[in-house]
Amino acid sequence: MKSIRIVKSVRSVKSVKSLKSQKFSSTFEECYDFGEVIVTALRKFECPINVVANKVYKEIPPGSSKVVKKDQKKRKSPPPGESTLVSDSDGDADGTGDALIITAHLDSADRLVEVSINNYRYGQIPRMVIQVLGVILPSYTKVTKITIKNSRMNKYTMPEMTNLLSLHKTITDICLDTSYLREANYDVLFEKATTLRNLSLSRCKINDEMCKMIFSKMHYLQPAEPTLQTLNLSTNEIADEGAKSIGEALRTNRHLRYLNLSDNRITDNGARYIFEALQEFPLTCEEIISKKREYMEYLKKRFEIYKRCLRECFDNRNVSGSAGKRSNRKSASLKSKSSIKKERLSFDEEFINTRAQMMASELVGQFEHPFSQSQVTKKDGYEYSKGNLILCYLNLAYNNLMYPSVEKLLEVMYWQTACRNEHFCGLMKVVLDGNNLPACEEMDIISEMFKRRMATGGVRPSIGRARISRVNL
Repeated sequence: MKSIRIVKSVRSVKSVKSLKSQKFSSTFEECYDFGEVIVTALRKFECPINVVANKVYKEIPPGSSKVVKKDQKKRKSPPPGESTLVSDSDGDADGTGDALIITAHLDSADRLVEVSINNYRYGQIPRMVIQVLGVILPSYTKVTKITIKNSRMNKYTMPEMTNLLSLHKTITDICLDTSYLREANYDVLFEKATTLRNLSLSRCKINDEMCKMIFSKMHYLQPAEPTLQTLNLSTNEIADEGAKSIGEALRTNRHLRYLNLSDNRITDNGARYIFEALQEFPLTCEEIISKKREYMEYLKKRFEIYKRCLRECFDNRNVSGSAGKRSNRKSASLKSKSSIKKERLSFDEEFINTRAQMMASELVGQFEHPFSQSQVTKKDGYEYSKGNLILCYLNLAYNNLMYPSVEKLLEVMYWQTACRNEHFCGLMKVVLDGNNLPACEEMDIISEMFKRRMATGGVRPSIGRARISRVNL
């Protein structure tokens, strides 16, 4: 009964008139220390666990190191069963026992940029903690990252994280490394459109079924496809079926740039699904039908906007025409009414139609689709996509790959070299360390091709160089 009362009271926080009506200014984080706010809030709503707030500077302000040392000497161990604030800490948890340590990472201007919870193994992180963070963090406008490492969570954590992301539009990074979730509902993070760009799920025991659920939200027009750019799934339990779902998502995903699949169970068959999405592949009937459906929706939207622009142009013409009737009355009387009407209709209709079309084109833009006309070629009556040229980094180290994967990768490299341009550079780094790969001529060719790509920044030599580290094959 106590836990029910706590959850209900936390929800009531969001409905309090003072919190709803209060508009936090840019000076809120200058007036209120995050550690004091979070600890006070959790204590007020009777958090069932001990909570400690630490403060860590990512960039130590000049002249503040001595002050930090003095505060550390005066610090005392918190009384058991009571939430306590520890400020200006170096992250050490001495004397905190089994407390939940919430660390506030500050920049040199004392602004909160990251919130982390590390090494809480004494129980599951209460739902209340994430709920209170969701209420407090929108007032701290510089926060970009939330980290929960080596801690235990429950099935309510991901929905609350999703709500937090939807409220706080500046959070772009989520790290949940070594935080096992039995329900594995990580895909809930992508239920809503958010600003999440970087997600790390390393050492979370993600298997093929979980991987399929995650990448089902990364297809074209799915919530995660337009925003997510880096994904770390290293040291999990992903095998060939999971790699197949990854390859299917990469067929239409045109925003993911970094994919880490190291230390999994992928074999040559699974790697083939991924590599096939990175080169030319034939479109399926479902993909062709989906593209045509999207194009019809695009034309429908463009026509509706065109009609609206046409009405606006006619209204503007009528207003300007009525204002100019008196000034042109003498010249108009010299001509017959029929000739004036014909000239006016022929000139005005052509001009207004052209103007309305230009306005509609500017408002709607061009038709964008992974399988648009510029990205598809026809051969023998079949349509082929050029493949995914957006993914730049692929880590397949310490899997179960052998020589067939090397052959397939070389085929991908040849194809991307012929198709890449200043906008689509293709693969820039592939890591294959720790696999049972032979020393063969193909490996030397791949290494040399990556060297040439890095020398030109992945594009034509006239474009310039990109900051890409050397590939290690």
